[in-house]
Amino acid sequence: MIGVLLVHDAFCQMDTVHLDEVTIQAQLEDYTPGSATSTPDSLGLKMYQANNLGELLESTTGIYLRQYGAEGQLTSVSFRGTTPNQTQVNWQGVNINSRSLGQTDFSNIPSFLFSDINLHHGPGSTLFGSGAVGGVVRLEDNAPKNTQNIVFTQQVGSYGKSFTGLKGQYATGDFGVTVAMLHDQIKNDFEVPFRGTKYQQNNAESKLDAGKIDLYKRIKNSKISGSFWYNNHNRKAQPLIGDINSKDSLKDVNLRSMMTWENVSSVGYIKLSGFYIDDRQSYDSSNNNLKRIIGIAEYEAPEKGGWNIRTGGKYAYTIPHFNSYETGVSQVQADWFGMVSYHGFSQVRISGTVRVPYMQYQKKVPIIPTIGVKSDLIKTQQHQLLSSIQVSRSFRFPTLNDLFYQPGGNKNLNPEDGLNAETGLKWKHQKNGFSIDASINGYKSWLRNMIVWLPKGSYWSPQNFNTVKITGAEVSINLQQELGSASFSLTANYSRNQSLVDSQQLPYVPLNKLAGLATGQWRKWIITYQWQYTGMRYTMTGENANSLSGYALMSMRLAKEFSLKDHKLSAGFQVRNLFDKVYQNYENRATPGRNYLVSIYYQFHNRAAPNKSL
Repeated sequence: MIGVLLVHDAFCQMDTVHLDEVTIQAQLEDYTPGSATSTPDSLGLKMYQANNLGELLESTTGIYLRQYGAEGQLTSVSFRGTTPNQTQVNWQGVNINSRSLGQTDFSNIPSFLFSDINLHHGPGSTLFGSGAVGGVVRLEDNAPKNTQNIVFTQQVGSYGKSFTGLKGQYATGDFGVTVAMLHDQIKNDFEVPFRGTKYQQNNAESKLDAGKIDLYKRIKNSKISGSFWYNNHNRKAQPLIGDINSKDSLKDVNLRSMMTWENVSSVGYIKLSGFYIDDRQSYDSSNNNLKRIIGIAEYEAPEKGGWNIRTGGKYAYTIPHFNSYETGVSQVQADWFGMVSYHGFSQVRISGTVRVPYMQYQKKVPIIPTIGVKSDLIKTQQHQLLSSIQVSRSFRFPTLNDLFYQPGGNKNLNPEDGLNAETGLKWKHQKNGFSIDASINGYKSWLRNMIVWLPKGSYWSPQNFNTVKITGAEVSINLQQELGSASFSLTANYSRNQSLVDSQQLPYVPLNKLAGLATGQWRKWIITYQWQYTGMRYTMTGENANSLSGYALMSMRLAKEFSLKDHKLSAGFQVRNLFDKVYQNYENRATPGRNYLVSIYYQFHNRAAPNKSL
């Protein structure tokens, strides 16, 4: 029975482990050779460590983040021209999207807590499960090795912005622990132009307290690890422009925990994981609670003759406590997956993946296959040119609100079902201190049975209604030049997405999105110039009459680094919205003008810990 097998996608977290008897080498890219993956620029990660994940991705990638006003307000995503429900956010290999709404609020995820944030572009339903239609955002933390340090960061800025973060790491070869905690708040009391006058933005304050502990212990050929993440985000819900009387508030409390056991032996790699997730939300006087218990099992066979084989499954039990649901509601979800990858050819890697999902209350469940090919067209010491192609199926199950919300829930909904194709080229070149890394990907998707809430008498109800056709392209380029004690780098990401429903562009899907970062470094000085452009967006489903104008934002930052024996100190000054642009990211929600940030980053005792690895 599928439910007994337990999931799936935590294979992307695996460390490569080498033993005399067997070598386990497969990584995520081995099973996704036709897919595009990327990571935000390391400098961008540092610049936005005092911000939430939405601010980071909006400023450093080609992804569009829809923010309901100022910093700290509800933030959802449009990845490759899809809806927020069709992007999956994974923590330690588990989907943390809300099971009630089907999406993630990116303002609830502090960038400071994570050392690695990776993006899987395009459909990943065979790898990650339901909802991975437009893309996947993977939150990861690579276990530190042979290090001990404490990091303190402080940031203060305009409109009552204050961020304090503290992180400590200690790791030997067979034991490691990382503890991080933060307090982030902003008043958002900026001026708002309204009908020829100005007033101070009201009811938009945000306070976020969070902490995370990661630890591991190696015992011979096994590794036991655990992670515990707590969030408490208390904020006022920013009202429409001109509304000075609103007092709405929103509070999110999240507790996420996991334990994992991994083992490598002559028979292969085995991974067993257990998760407990407790999400609570209060909107004014309405309180909702959703608990999840998840089990995962995975197995990878030793590589033989260029073949990699992996299989596994997931079992998830969800218990919602919502006033708007019928009494006694619960839900069981399960998956089984199988993956095969072959790289016996010197320049070609081929992979095939299949997923068989199960969801309680679903009568029609698709089998989800993917096949991808990656080829090295040119591979020399200075040049590398790779091509890739992938064809896949994608799907998304209805959310708990779609099924159980009263009145209007519809248990007869079919999963959203899609067919996707993409191809890409990636070029790398390096010589005499100069390097360039560029890629281009083109894709086409056809999504059937799109779930849309429509009027039904005196209330609204979800229906399988629309078909979406998506045509898009992504371009990424990274240049670096070393010039003695100086260096220069340029990173730019551009995306173009046409997402049509009956010849109408989906709301809040910009046709064009661009983000770039130019950096100059001389000795210990660093200067950055950052820009982003978001194109025009329509604001209503099926009606391309109402729209928001496109806008461009610029920022500059100057920083100086200091070395004090085994300590490191960095101080910086940043100007955001450099030209004081008046714009709206979401309709009728005000955003701040020019604002300033001062930051200090201090690393204590950056030294290696004793190496006690076996």
